[in-house]
Amino acid sequence: MPGNYKNNYGELFLNYLPYQSFPYKLLWLTEGNIMLNRYEWKDKIDIIVNPEDEYYLSFFTKKWTREMTEKIFPPRSIRKEIKVTRKALCFLMRVKMNNLLNKHDFPLSMTEYLKLNGK
Repeated sequence: MPGNYKNNYGELFLNYLPYQSFPYKLLWLTEGNIMLNRYEWKDKIDIIVNPEDEYYLSFFTKKWTREMTEKIFPPRSIRKEIKVTRKALCFLMRVKMNNLLNKHDFPLSMTEYLKLNGK
């Protein structure tokens, strides 16, 4: 698949934005499918690797159209949008209060986390 894989943005997306950016946190909570691959299945999974069918290939090689975007991220009603946003804001406020009460100086690296947890 085409793309620029030379740059490693791990520090930005793992240790900076989740701790410093309120809009990023809100995006994570309201549009989780943008950030994660989620797939629920029973018994077996059908996966296409290097698709040859033009329909599937277009999602990786062409600019997305409105129809393509809505296929992956279906539109929500205003009521649902408000509900999801309100729920995310309440969660972020609880986390913020918890962080204020249980102060952490900085995020841990994976090595430090494993060391603290005896792994």
